[in-house]
Amino acid sequence: MSLRPAGVLFLALVPWTVVAGDGELEALVQGLGDEVYATRESNTAELILRAQRNADPVRILALQHFRRDPEPEIRLRCETVLRWLSQNHGFLGVQHRESTLFAVDGKSRRGVELFTVISGQPAHAAGLKVGDTVLEIDGISLDVDDPSNAFSRAIHRLGVGRQTTLKIDRLGEVLTLQVTTGALPKELDTLDPELRFRQWLNSHTQDAEKPAP
Repeated sequence: MSLRPAGVLFLALVPWTVVAGDGELEALVQGLGDEVYATRESNTAELILRAQRNADPVRILALQHFRRDPEPEIRLRCETVLRWLSQNHGFLGVQHRESTLFAVDGKSRRGVELFTVISGQPAHAAGLKVGDTVLEIDGISLDVDDPSNAFSRAIHRLGVGRQTTLKIDRLGEVLTLQVTTGALPKELDTLDPELRFRQWLNSHTQDAEKPAP
């Protein structure tokens, strides 16, 4: 794959200090700068393989090195891993917006209302319907400042083929549904790849400061 140098994208000129995380993953990232080409290639492939199983720690560590590692080869290969992550995010096939529900006692609760559920896509297959309001994803409440964004980020971070549990409100009845994420169909993917990558990076800016899980 042909990539532009990682240095052209959002690299901050700040002292390099990696946030402590998984020592084995850190060793793989350090190996991205190994003088042996085969080691650099195998470590890149191994990081992508691990991201398929558990994206969070790989994403966080790769972002840290991509933004601040002094070694250009490590930054470039972390960009490769991050581009893969940005292209292989979870997809449900819904459009949604912030919604506020009111209980009988007058208390309000934020959630995410589905106003489009695409036929044949994961959400539709799991039984989600237009008008459903998602209250929780994997036990995490969406009663937050920006529930729609929080929901999108949570689904994207799951990756493809991962099962998630949604607690929804359907006309006052609370239901729990299991949904398996899919991949974004090519016919729905109209965004320029470079723009998608930049947007993905911007949406994960804070992850670069987090400790790896």
